Amino acid sequence: MANWRTAFTTAIATGLTATIALPAWAVSLPEWDITQICHKDTAPADCTIPQLQARSVLSGRWPNLPIAFRTGCLALAKEPDVSYRRLTECVEVEVTKAAELKRKADEEAARLAAEAAAKKKAADDAARLAAEAEAKRKAEEEAARL
Repeated sequence: MANWRTAFTTAIATGLTATIALPAWAVSLPEWDITQICHKDTAPADCTIPQLQARSVLSGRWPNLPIAFRTGCLALAKEPDVSYRRLTECVEVEVTKAAELKRKADEEAARLAAEAAAKKKAADDAARLAAEAEAKRKAEEEAARL
């Protein structure tokens, strides 16, 4: 399962997209019954508020999350039973991973750009020195002819 999560995080972070048909539940935040979720909890009274808080946090973020995050986290949050807390935790992990991948990609792009700039400067310097040497050689030839 970790490889699958890494793959969809990498796809999002690198901007890879695919057009696929998704079921309606993958697009919208599910409306799970918190009473039923907490009924199975060992401390139902301590379950309701965290589940409500998690659903509230998710409802604001859900529309802006990539489809891959939504579908992947929904699948994880349903095992063994649905939970807004598990769904929120999964989303946080995936967002953090994607941000880290983006940061690494940005660092690599900056490193490559700096390397390319250094190579260009070296080539420009070499061309300038070659032109100066050629001008000096021509001046010396001209002076020798006179």
